[in-house]
Amino acid sequence: MNEKRVFSDERVIALLDELNVSLIQADLTKNDQVIKRDLKRADRSIIPVNLLYPADPSKPAILLEELVSPDDALEALERIR
Repeated sequence: MNEKRVFSDERVIALLDELNVSLIQADLTKNDQVIKRDLKRADRSIIPVNLLYPADPSKPAILLEELVSPDDALEALERIR
């Protein structure tokens, strides 16, 4: 749902490109410990989880709702600018 609503929005795509943001899709069926660690850090145990990591590792990740609107994504991206 988010992929269709948010990541196909031209405004979101433009800002992702401008900020050089990489999108990563995690798959829990692969039993990846990094994914499990990040879920634990976000206090989540199920997916989907939408996390936005600032380039500065000293800053915390931004947790977005499960269903994100284009405006939600734009607001969060502006916060990491």
